[in-house]
Amino acid sequence: MKSLPPFSKLTCALAVSLAIIPGGLLLILILKYGVDIPYWDEWQYVSFFEKFSQGTLSLSDLFAQQNEYRQFFPNLIFVGLGWLTKWDKRYELLVSFALACLVSFNIYRLGRLTMGGSPTRRLMIYFLANLLIFSPVQYVNWLLGMQIIYFMPIACLTTCLVIAYSQLGARAKFLSCMCLATVSTFSSANGILCWLVVLPLLTCPDSREKLTNKRWLILAWIVGFVVSAALYFNGYQKTLGHPSLSDSLIHPVKALEYFLILLGKALEPGDMILLKQQFGTGHKIIATATGLTVAALFIVSALCIRRHMRLAHRAAGWLMLGTYSIMTAVLVTVGRTGFGVEYAFTPRYTTFTLYLPIALVHLLPMILERHVAEGRLPGKTKMLLANGLDGLKFLRPGLIKSNRVQDIAAAGAQNPESYGSLDSVIQTGEDGYTASGWAVLPQRGDAADAILLTYDRADGDSVIFALADTGAERGVVARVLRRGSPSDYAGWRKSFAVNDLPTNPVIITAWAFDARTGKAVQLDGTHVIQKTSTPKVR
Repeated sequence: MKSLPPFSKLTCALAVSLAIIPGGLLLILILKYGVDIPYWDEWQYVSFFEKFSQGTLSLSDLFAQQNEYRQFFPNLIFVGLGWLTKWDKRYELLVSFALACLVSFNIYRLGRLTMGGSPTRRLMIYFLANLLIFSPVQYVNWLLGMQIIYFMPIACLTTCLVIAYSQLGARAKFLSCMCLATVSTFSSANGILCWLVVLPLLTCPDSREKLTNKRWLILAWIVGFVVSAALYFNGYQKTLGHPSLSDSLIHPVKALEYFLILLGKALEPGDMILLKQQFGTGHKIIATATGLTVAALFIVSALCIRRHMRLAHRAAGWLMLGTYSIMTAVLVTVGRTGFGVEYAFTPRYTTFTLYLPIALVHLLPMILERHVAEGRLPGKTKMLLANGLDGLKFLRPGLIKSNRVQDIAAAGAQNPESYGSLDSVIQTGEDGYTASGWAVLPQRGDAADAILLTYDRADGDSVIFALADTGAERGVVARVLRRGSPSDYAGWRKSFAVNDLPTNPVIITAWAFDARTGKAVQLDGTHVIQKTSTPKVR
């Protein structure tokens, strides 16, 4: 397969550089402002180090409830890393940053596996996601070592999402995701949600027969969830000084406001202290409106995807990621409403809720792409409107009114082979054939808008007889298997009946079409078909 042209490679390199800037800047801030001083609940780990030095530290000590958490796996990190570094707290900050980098990498892989369009487009979306992943709005979690517990669940969840889209077998997927869900459960209070949001993706878009074949795996998943929940809540004690869980039911309006602020805080810079002392209710209104907006967009996105089932599997991972943020916001609302609405601005919660806007950053382009591809008007209506607009010279470029491809051929195209190729024409029936290949527009760094199949007449003209799309669904699979070449996102395939064509032999060519200019460039490769024999390559 042909590689991307130099211009596209340069564009991708610039996009990659831009995408990693948020993480690089944050690392500089952590190294500059991180301090080696235990703070707040971190002093409780002193007893861990004492017991560890005496050889009396037990698993029950690490598993014991701390506030609402059973943070067994973070405790292993705290004790092991603390012992190796003489409890230099700055190393814990770097672990949090490393977990965020893992999340960022998983988001990149998930986008690569599910998003259509050019690599540059995907990288720009990845840049927007990184602005949120490495956002200073969650500064408490960047500068407090024990907040590793806030990064563990999302690191486990995003890894599960990538595994679900991988080429691993069903057993390997279920087993690895069950292990990660267990780590998530015993890291933070919301970690148990991993069991709930990953299972739908592991079974989507299976038929009833495939679900039946996975029944033992699904049963094992349910048993794992029940056992984890039972272990988590065994001997669970309500934390002293925390409000009643019923406060959210007694004050539903207050709870709704708290919930919306939680969702909007990731995109709103106001802080709890500033809210009280300087800005009054201004930031509360902005954060509430922002939360309502992102929640509404997510609901609309889910409804749109439900109408476009071909999008369902590609979008499922992002829907589950957004659902994780919403469900976490519900848990925090139930447990914290009694503290007062202003506590919804606590910066540490944004590490949980910012993945709703990250999901939207990926979902909205997918939905818009599908709407543009399919259109929203009946074909006859669109044609009537198009003819009217073309007559008024309102269409740029104008309608193509000839089936002769020479009328729209681009003049002086540089390196036509870099646009793609007609790779094969394979007989699929008595008179049926399937042509396939790949087609890009180098000057745009994107897949061709369409592929025109033509046959040559005796007078030398090439006549358009079929139209093909660069299939996004095929591209998703190809990116998993081959990675990186233009055929990953610009592959095309088209079936046709050769007996419907007037000539014999039939000389088949393919052209990449640019809808912005209305011009076409011939792809590399020509195939000759004898109607009474198998196809020959010329």
